[in-house]
Amino acid sequence: MEATIHSSAELQALKTWRARRGISRVALDLGRNDAVVREAERVINRNLRSCGCDVGALFVAAGLLITILRFAIANTRPTIGGTIALVFTLALIGKVIGIAIAELRVRAAIRRLR
Repeated sequence: MEATIHSSAELQALKTWRARRGISRVALDLGRNDAVVREAERVINRNLRSCGCDVGALFVAAGLLITILRFAIANTRPTIGGTIALVFTLALIGKVIGIAIAELRVRAAIRRLR
């Protein structure tokens, strides 16, 4: 669902996750059409749809690299179960961090428009 934001009060309400629930895109109609508003709109829209997968994938790749290096350098054999648990845990941690970063970016973009 797309939401059109017409006032500063509506924009401030978007700072909470609950207020953004169900909104996948916003259009900022704040009475001015300058570069700051367009950039904030772009940042908000990109991060509204963020699921944290990019950071989760980065964590998984790092975990697999560490596992491979541990096997090559320390000559220890990683177990399949341990590797799966490590990858799953890193994916979850990365996803949560990615979602938190997106949340902070949305709030920062809203703050810049005050």
